[in-house]
Amino acid sequence: MPHGEIEGRELRRSSGRVLEAMERGEAIMLTRDGHAIGRFIPLSERTFVSRSEFDAGSRMVASIDLDRFRADQEDLGVSTLRDPHSL
Repeated sequence: MPHGEIEGRELRRSSGRVLEAMERGEAIMLTRDGHAIGRFIPLSERTFVSRSEFDAGSRMVASIDLDRFRADQEDLGVSTLRDPHSL
């Protein structure tokens, strides 16, 4: 396994080494045929924000008119959208 990178087909055989590397704080790039397709990151690299920070940042986001959004999707021929919460 090259430092910080692993091919998808090698992942199963080297999962122990991947876990050990992540425990040391290393991020691992997952590749397929030499192309990056994903990244495993240790929790220590993740950035968490407080609920109040998230709320403050969310106030800056424009609201979405769901009826207009759905109409736009229908105009584009996207008919597979459905509300997962509706019965």
